[in-house]
Amino acid sequence: MTALRQRVAPAGAAGPVRLGRTLAGEDRLHWLRVVSVVFALTAWELVGRSMNPLFLPPPSRIVAGMVDSIGGDLLPAVWSSLGTFSLGYTISAVLGIPIGMAMGRSRLVEHTLDTFVYALYVVPTVAFVPLLVLWLGFGLVSKLIIVISVAVFPIIVNCYVGAHDVSTAYVEIGRASVATRAKIFFSVVVPATLPFILAGLRLSIARALTGMVVAELFTAIGGLGGLLMIYSNQLRTDLAFGPVIVLMTMGIGFTALLRAIETRVVAWKVTERATK
Repeated sequence: MTALRQRVAPAGAAGPVRLGRTLAGEDRLHWLRVVSVVFALTAWELVGRSMNPLFLPPPSRIVAGMVDSIGGDLLPAVWSSLGTFSLGYTISAVLGIPIGMAMGRSRLVEHTLDTFVYALYVVPTVAFVPLLVLWLGFGLVSKLIIVISVAVFPIIVNCYVGAHDVSTAYVEIGRASVATRAKIFFSVVVPATLPFILAGLRLSIARALTGMVVAELFTAIGGLGGLLMIYSNQLRTDLAFGPVIVLMTMGIGFTALLRAIETRVVAWKVTERATK
């Protein structure tokens, strides 16, 4: 028995050892990411100081311009864009998740909607902007429709794939326990689809930000997109980088927030990836 334990113990300890090595590797990759960013900013600063600031201002000049514009047009533009993004993104999630889940679990819904979903998914949103302005004018509604039309489809497609690919064995176990269809859906299908839902929500962040900027450029000139156009027309390249940096920060921040939610809601999936 003692010899058996000695032979089994190293195999059982391999998991934690492998996980520890994975976490140590993640720490090294984190520092590599930091070093690469610092190196890129340093090179940008050196190159920018030797060029015409109209074409490529150095980061120090961009930061100084952002500090100056915070007390002027930048903060109101940020709040305006954040409101459009938040509302459009929320509506996209509220619409996209149930539509994608319904397509994944019902062949009737799938065959009814899949042609429209994939056709609208591949069409560039800019192509619809003149029509939306003609139909809805230059107000908030047209901006929200543009954001939703861009952000909703990654959510629908990911939810559809996740709900459609739920293992039949799990569903059969639920049926064998005489569970109702509603209970099987909420106890089996929804948890199995959660990683796909969160992936769709992450993908739609960048698309929602893109749709927001397109809406602000082509409908009502306002928000970060409108501010970017104004600074570009004034040939203030150092100030034009400000809205771009804010948009990057918003995208990175919202994506990091969803990743943090994923580690808590679907921790089993994160652990599974870490131990592979």
